[in-house]
Order: sequence, then structure tokens, then C-alpha cells
Amino acid sequence: MSQFITTKDELNTYYKFNSDVKVSTIDNHLLTSEEDFLLPILGSAFFDEMIIKYADQPNMTTDEKALLVHMQRSEVELAGWMAVDDFNVSFGSAGLTVLNDKQSGIAPASEARTEKLKLSLKRRGLKSIDRMIGYLYANPASFDTWKLSSAFGDGLEYFINTPEEFQNFHDINNSRFLYIK
Repeated sequence: MSQFITTKDELNTYYKFNSDVKVSTIDNHLLTSEEDFLLPILGSAFFDEMIIKYADQPNMTTDEKALLVHMQRSEVELAGWMAVDDFNVSFGSAGLTVLNDKQSGIAPASEARTEKLKLSLKRRGLKSIDRMIGYLYANPASFDTWKLSSAFGDGLEYFINTPEEFQNFHDINNSRFLYIK
């Protein structure tokens, strides 16, 4: 079961799924989103700490609550992206099938619309991940377990953090303005 999305209200806060979609319907995708995206960024120890804090939300700090929003938004959008194909096609004894119920007026979305939705959810999810990362790095003092983890250090190791570092690769005359631009 997802660690950070446990209710339909939480799920629908970040994406408006149809009323027949329950958390259990998309839970495998939520778990994959946590494992593939959140866990590597947060690190195991901080991920586990946030699970405990999620269970006791009234006692979370303002920064922890804000981070949780970033985490949940990312998780839902990326899970939605991963789930589109599974929701669009069923696999059963008749092989691969698609929903086509003329009585209810429901028909499968066109391939073009499906692809647009997938692209939109992927872009939104990855932007949400970027905002979560930005929030973490803007507030490291609020997240000691994360700051002490290799996840924090790994995020700094492969980036150019100063104009002086950038100068080693491209001549900007050590200009902070050119570095920022």
C-alpha cells in the first residue's frame, strides 16, 4: 500500500480521477512512484522518517507538511502517468481488451488523447519532483536526516554550484551574472 496516499481525498487533491477509481485501483503505481522517484531523492532513512511523520500529521512542522504536499503531488501525477496504459487496456482470458460500452456512452480515448494525457502527467510529475527537490535544498536545516544522508550529497556532487566551478568548463570571466543567466 502507498505510504503517503491512503485516501481517495488525498488522491483527488492532486488529480481528479473518476469516481470509480479507488486508491487500491492505482496503488501499485503509487508504490512504483514512491520506489522509483521519491525514495532515491529522499534516501531510505528520511523516507522512513516521513512515513512515521505522515502517520502523525498534526505534529508535523510547517516545512514537513509543505514537503509532504510536494511528495504527494509528485507521487500521484507520476503514478497516473504510469497507470494510463493499464487503465486503457485490460488483460484477461480474452486477451487484451479495451472498454467499449455503448449503453453508458463510454468509449476508449483515442490514441492521440491517451498520449497527450500521458505526456501531460509525466511533465507535471517531473516538474513536481523538481519543485520537491528545490524545496529540500532550499530548506536543508529543516530536514536533518535527509541532510546527513548520501541522497543529499549525491544531489550536489554532479552539479555546478558556483561561477568558479562553471568557469572550469566555459569562460564566463568568473561572472556570477552570466552564471545565473
